[in-house]
Amino acid sequence: MSIVVRLATQDDLETIRGLLRKGRLNTEGIDEHLDHFLVVEDVNHQKIVGTAGMEIWGKHGLLRSLAMASESWNARVGLELVRIMLNFARKKQVQDLYLITASSYEFFQNLGFQPIGLEQVPDSLKTSSHFKQYQPEWMRIMVYHFPQ
Repeated sequence: MSIVVRLATQDDLETIRGLLRKGRLNTEGIDEHLDHFLVVEDVNHQKIVGTAGMEIWGKHGLLRSLAMASESWNARVGLELVRIMLNFARKKQVQDLYLITASSYEFFQNLGFQPIGLEQVPDSLKTSSHFKQYQPEWMRIMVYHFPQ
């Protein structure tokens, strides 16, 4: 499979929503943050097989909506997609990238994300519809601090 990662366009919106629904992920707020979404496209079959998105709130980012079609997923592709998102966030001058995870804690920790408490999350991020799904009894908040 030959893939390319590119910025999402308005034409990709329904496909992104479909991938997120299939992965049982939140689709709220995508429209407002579409310019900070990437898609993974299988160029051989000319179809989108993955997506990752970010919300930017001042100098803080919120990583969200990392999803891949199951037949396209492997650890290497997932790792590369997160690395691309980290570079994208850096280019957007994000200083701290936050995320909420229920099951990928060790994966993100291996990439340099650190666990934090709710009290350490900037208030601006707490207004995000994506962040409002946070359930402290089964989800963890993590942050990646970019070197200054």
